[in-house]
Amino acid sequence: MSVTIKKEPNYDSINTTTTDTLLQIKQEDIKEAKIVINQLEDIADELAERPDIEIKQEPTSKVENKLQNTRLNQDVYRYCCNMCDEKMLDLRTTIVHMLEVHNIQHRSRYKHMDLEPDVDDPNNFCATCEKSFSTKDSFEYHLKTLHFIVRVRQVLEPEVDDPNFYCRQCDFTYMDQKFYFKHLKSYHGIKVRSLSTKFNANIPKIIKRQQKKNKICCRACGADFSSKKNYAYHTAFVHGISRKTKVDANMVIIPSYEEVYQCRACSGNFNSKQLYLEHLHSTHAMNISEDSQTPNANDPNFYCRVCDATSLSYDGFQTHLLAVHNIGAAASSSSIKVDNDSTPDPNDPNFYCRSCRQNFFFKDSYKKHLLLVHQQGLVPDASSSSLLPDPHDPSFYCSVCQRGWKTLQQYRHHCKVTHKMELGFQRQSFHHATIDPNDPNSHCAQCNRTYANYRQHLRHAHNISIPPQ
Repeated sequence: MSVTIKKEPNYDSINTTTTDTLLQIKQEDIKEAKIVINQLEDIADELAERPDIEIKQEPTSKVENKLQNTRLNQDVYRYCCNMCDEKMLDLRTTIVHMLEVHNIQHRSRYKHMDLEPDVDDPNNFCATCEKSFSTKDSFEYHLKTLHFIVRVRQVLEPEVDDPNFYCRQCDFTYMDQKFYFKHLKSYHGIKVRSLSTKFNANIPKIIKRQQKKNKICCRACGADFSSKKNYAYHTAFVHGISRKTKVDANMVIIPSYEEVYQCRACSGNFNSKQLYLEHLHSTHAMNISEDSQTPNANDPNFYCRVCDATSLSYDGFQTHLLAVHNIGAAASSSSIKVDNDSTPDPNDPNFYCRSCRQNFFFKDSYKKHLLLVHQQGLVPDASSSSLLPDPHDPSFYCSVCQRGWKTLQQYRHHCKVTHKMELGFQRQSFHHATIDPNDPNSHCAQCNRTYANYRQHLRHAHNISIPPQ
C-alpha cells in the first residue's frame, strides 16, 4: 500500500490583510482552513509511522502546465501581468503582484478562486466565474482581462514542399499544388517559382515578398474574393454548398486511380502505372484495395464508402465529396441545374442566365452572377459600341446604358470605366454658360471661379486664345 501526498505552493508569505482586501476572504475561513491542514498533517504523520505504508511526496505541477496538458494545438496559454508582461504562477499571485508592484487593486470577485478555467472548453464556459460566452474570441478576452491568461501564438513557417499541400500556419489544406502556391504568395508573401526542367528533383526557387492583405480563397477552385458575401454566393451557385454549412478546412483531395500516370494532387506525371501507384502509396498513404472504389454521391445515409466516414448532413456530405474526392454537387441531386453546353449571354435584355436557367431582377445582380459563377464579365453590345454618352449631361443620364446617377462624380466614373472614355480633369461645372474673355473680375462662368491669371486659364482649360491688349 502506498500513499501519495502532494504539497501545494506556500502562500504564507502573502499578506493576509492584502488578501482579505482583494479576495474578500473572511478571517474565520482562513482559520478553519488552517485547522483542516493541521488535521491532515497529523494523519500523514500517523501513516508515516506504519511500516506497511510507503509515503511518497510529490510537488504539484504548475498551473501553466495544467493549462497545457490538454492542448491540441501549438498555442501556449500562461498567466501574465498586463502591465509589465511578467510571467506569473497563478491567478492569486498575479493579483498580489498587481497590488504590491503596480499599486493596482483588482476588485473583481471570483466564485471559485482555486478552480482553473479550461481554455479549450468547447462551450466557452469559465468554471471559475460560472459564466458562458457565445464566441471563442469573447471567451479569450474574458480570460485575458479578468484572469490574466494570455495566449502566445506559435508562428510556424509554411512548408513549401508539403506533399498534402497543408499550410500549418493557417491550419488549411489545399486541393493541389497550384492553389497552395497561390496561397503562399497571397497570404504569406512567399513566391514559389518552379524550375524549367520537368523532372528536376531540386527544391523550387523561393522568392519572399512583402505580405499582402488576406483574401478569402475557395479551396475547391482557387478563386479569390474580397468579402465573405461574395464567397458565400460563389459556393452556393458554383459548388452547390449551402451558406449555412461550415466548410471544414482540414480536407485533403485524394488522387484518383482512374487518372493513370498523373497525380492531380501533386500535378506530377509518371512514366508507368507502377511508379504512379508507388507514389500514391508512399506520398499520400493510399491503399489500392480500399481506395479503388468511387463514393456514391446519392447515398441516403451520407456514407462515404471510400473514406469509411458518415457525414452529419446532406450539405456536409456534398462538401466532403467536393473537397476530398473532387465530385461536384452536380453529380448528385443539386438544386441548381447547370447546362455546361450553353454559354450565358451577357447582353440578355431579360437578365436570364440560360446556363443556370435563372432570371435576375436587376442588371447588377446579373452581372455579379456572371462574374462569380461563370467568371464572365459584361461586354458592351456591338450595335451600341460606337455610341458614347455625353459626359456633361446635366441630369447625369447615360443615353447608351439608359441609366442615371445621383452625382456627377459617379456619372464620370461610369463613362471612364464602362465606355472607356478619356476625360480630363473635372473643371467645367456649368458647360452651357457663356464665357466672357473680357470679364473685369476675371471670373469664369463655366468653372464658376475667379482666377488671378484669367487669360492663362482660358487658354489651357477652354482652349480660348485672347490677343494681347
